[in-house]
Amino acid sequence: MASVYTPINEIPPSKELELVHCCNAKSLPLIIGADTNAHHFWWGSKDCNQRGFILTEYLATADLEVANQGNEPTFCAQDKKSVIDVTLVTRSTLHEIRNWRVVSDDSFYDHNEG
Repeated sequence: MASVYTPINEIPPSKELELVHCCNAKSLPLIIGADTNAHHFWWGSKDCNQRGFILTEYLATADLEVANQGNEPTFCAQDKKSVIDVTLVTRSTLHEIRNWRVVSDDSFYDHNEG
């Protein structure tokens, strides 16, 4: 398991995702909770941005799938709501993810947990 943050001013994938190549080489399962700061329909965003397109191209080549289900916002701050937090898993692990959902309990943080 890993947590990855991609700053808004960096193009995805972040350097931390190099972990993916290591796990793939060793056939290790991997689950990543990622604050991507990217929008794409694949993980429930209402729109797509350039960061989202770049990230989806990477995911297609990295043996990673998106576990997100639905379009419940994962980021809520003031009047902004979006789906930028993505749960990524190796293809061999996706079938083990069950009942993925956004937990909207008040965590005193602007991101909800998946």
